[in-house]
Amino acid sequence: MDRKRELELFFGEVEERLGILEENFLQLEQEGARPDLIQRLFSAAHNIKGVSGIVGFSELGKLAHSMEDVLSEVRKGALPITPPLVDALLSAKDSLKNLVSAFAQGAPIPEFQSSVDQLNQLLGKQGQAGPARTREDLMKELSVKVEPEEGDGTLRMAISLDPESPLLEIRLMQIQEALGSVGTLLATVPEELGGGNEVCLALRTDAPLVHEDLFTVDFAGQSATVPSNVAHHVEVGRGNLERGFAEADVVIERTFRGGTLHQGYLEPQACTVLFDASGHLTDYTSTQAPFELRDTLAAVLVLPKNRVTVVPLEIGGGF
Repeated sequence: MDRKRELELFFGEVEERLGILEENFLQLEQEGARPDLIQRLFSAAHNIKGVSGIVGFSELGKLAHSMEDVLSEVRKGALPITPPLVDALLSAKDSLKNLVSAFAQGAPIPEFQSSVDQLNQLLGKQGQAGPARTREDLMKELSVKVEPEEGDGTLRMAISLDPESPLLEIRLMQIQEALGSVGTLLATVPEELGGGNEVCLALRTDAPLVHEDLFTVDFAGQSATVPSNVAHHVEVGRGNLERGFAEADVVIERTFRGGTLHQGYLEPQACTVLFDASGHLTDYTSTQAPFELRDTLAAVLVLPKNRVTVVPLEIGGGF
């Protein structure tokens, strides 16, 4: 989907949710905190948060997230409906509308942080989040929720989100949606990030076994004892460069210069493309990244990905 169409759908969705907020806030003032009103308000704020993260409007998502948090506490009975709370929600609703209008017109982003702060003040007296649990703690809790059974087709994974990334909850939601497209998401621990940035998930792929003689190899080189469609289990970490320099006994700063070097590989850097009568494209080429090339070809040629096949050849830079 191109960006223009994506934004058309986004603004249509958000305008509908803003209308729901407008209508139900009016009823809230007139009729009080009926559970169905609070649920509709919560769902509208949650939806705005989600779609804002997808299109990259982080300011809108941040404000909607704060509104969602307040409405969640109201829904649980932890926050009473008071005039200051209603005023804060109405102010946030107006700020949401101003942000949407600015994004639609390509105008400068209006001030909205005061609305976020006002909502967060309402939550500030509800207690601070406890210390983040370790990965081992999360995996133990996940194992209680989804009892591990080797060969049951369930994958258990730990995901660390960049703590500097804005709207971590939205990033988690996007990960869950992506995983849901390839299997059944059984459990997420914790269900909400709170003060941490790491989650553990259990996913059942429900896929038929392709090769009965292939086993998953983990990052330590150990093979599983039950066949699996997963070739390797790899853990990728990110180091702290500044801390590394700070803890080093000796730091040497120099400028190194070298000539331009390139290996002389046996690669023709050419391709043969077949485009059949059904509209399917097959590209025989010496690429090392067939799926990336498939996605690029599909985007450039405006073809569905399932109508593009890339076949790597046995000659190139990575024999």
